Amino acid sequence: MSVALKIENVSKSFKRSGYKQPYKSLREDLMQLFARKTEKKFTALDTVSFDVNTGETLGIIGRNGAGKSTLLKLISGISLPDSGKIHINGSVSSLLELGTGFHPELSGYENILFSGALLGMNKKEVLEKADEIIAFAGLEDFIQTPVKHYSSGMQLRLGFSVNAHLNAEIILIDEVLAVGDAAFQKKCFSKVDEIKRSGKTILLVSHQLEQIKKYCNRVIWMDEGKIMAAGNAEETCTLYLNSLTTAKPLTEAVFKGSLTENIRFTTVSINEREQELRFSPAQELRFAYTFKVNNALFFRSAVSVFKDDVRLFTLHDFKEAVNTIEGTHHVSFTLPAHLLRPGRYTIALGGHDAENTYWIWGENVAAFTMDEVWDELTDPTAHGIFTISTDIKRTTQ
Repeated sequence: MSVALKIENVSKSFKRSGYKQPYKSLREDLMQLFARKTEKKFTALDTVSFDVNTGETLGIIGRNGAGKSTLLKLISGISLPDSGKIHINGSVSSLLELGTGFHPELSGYENILFSGALLGMNKKEVLEKADEIIAFAGLEDFIQTPVKHYSSGMQLRLGFSVNAHLNAEIILIDEVLAVGDAAFQKKCFSKVDEIKRSGKTILLVSHQLEQIKKYCNRVIWMDEGKIMAAGNAEETCTLYLNSLTTAKPLTEAVFKGSLTENIRFTTVSINEREQELRFSPAQELRFAYTFKVNNALFFRSAVSVFKDDVRLFTLHDFKEAVNTIEGTHHVSFTLPAHLLRPGRYTIALGGHDAENTYWIWGENVAAFTMDEVWDELTDPTAHGIFTISTDIKRTTQ
């Protein structure tokens, strides 16, 4: 099998100036002129090596700052590596940051022609694709408008459509699909499937692990500029998730109330993770937390979920306060899938005694995001009063 892309010991660092405050006076300007500048280097990629076979769809995963986007920028030619070699066998089209590759003063139509020219296509070849590109993006009414007036969603739609329909042999897609609406995401991933079947090579960077597992033949997990694992999509995604299985420590300053001297919440996690808290609506959510009790009392704990500072619901570990002995208590709630709509949520922890007289409460102890992923089981019109059926457990040490 031929190799479409070969990365050999590629490294990339960025310089960060030691100056943090702007200089305003002439004296300070002179001091800056004669001062010895201190520069720190941040290593974005550290001797990265891998091959991508022709026709393969490779997923790249990892937490923010792992080096994923920097890698794609080097492959696309936006930036150059400090060391190492990148061998590319074929033309490359990239959908990275919004607006990348578009001239803001040109119309959407003119940018289609411009993008085709960059790929070595003649005008006739691009014009044959133009109507299909415009229709896929749904921008018929705005295609003669300068791109600088496009919303982020419009830029995304045009960018993806251009990259998906022109004749590039290697296509790079960064996390930008996360800003699209669910209906357009469905179209995009259907198109990705079509591109895969056509034999083109795709590099896909995403935090949406379910999509990575569905569409990628192989996955690379990156962290701190290095490749931590590479191989089967399911196994590599599992290794990555396992690396995030730590509970977030809580500070006492977060909590208020008359029980703060007796009860201390110590950790919280969602799906056994405290980092990269992004989930698909199709996933169950398991909220877990621990609290320590100094003196026995009747107590029931609770977790509340908020969106836009509005409380959506509260889950209690017991219907009424129960005798809670000294020691460490572990509580978990499992929330069913297809319940929360896309968006950012925060959670609060706390509880109260039997008479609801003494209490403890802490807001914004953790946050998570439900990605806007198309899912045929999620009803976008559902609303009204509902009852949540959850699996609740409390254990004591």
